[in-house]
Amino acid sequence: DEYLVIEFVRAPGRDEAAVVVRRSVDLRSWSGAADEIEFLANVRNPDGSETLRFRSLTPVADEAVQFLRVELAVGP
Repeated sequence: DEYLVIEFVRAPGRDEAAVVVRRSVDLRSWSGAADEIEFLANVRNPDGSETLRFRSLTPVADEAVQFLRVELAVGP
């Protein structure tokens, strides 16, 4: 099966922000439920940054229109 994947680079020393990946099929309602999104990898890059990768758990064949977005939150 093929899955929608999102990957992004986080700058060195910026791991205080909570990362939430959300999925939508209509760009109106978004869900970050554990049964919809899977964390795949966190790779340390030579410059100290990290490359994070997530994927939808719904195969593209089952739902051809899907969107993923990344939310970052820094709290007290």
